[in-house]
Amino acid sequence: MVWTDAVQMLILLVGLIALVVLGSTRVGGLAQVWSTAVDTGRINFDECVQPRAASLINASAYRHAVGPVDIGNRLLPYSLT
Repeated sequence: MVWTDAVQMLILLVGLIALVVLGSTRVGGLAQVWSTAVDTGRINFDECVQPRAASLINASAYRHAVGPVDIGNRLLPYSLT
């Protein structure tokens, strides 16, 4: 049903906005959130230009490990049927 999807999207958007507003105000604003993310290495624009080679050796450095991504890709065709 279209309306259930619309209500679900509205709930998710309201939750996302509430998360951003409440989370950023508790730590001192969006500028503080951004500077903390840069200081801790969560935002690194150098990797966007030259990404590291994907291998099993340095997979722990990525946000997604090789195993779960592989399992998800193998199960994806079953979710589309």
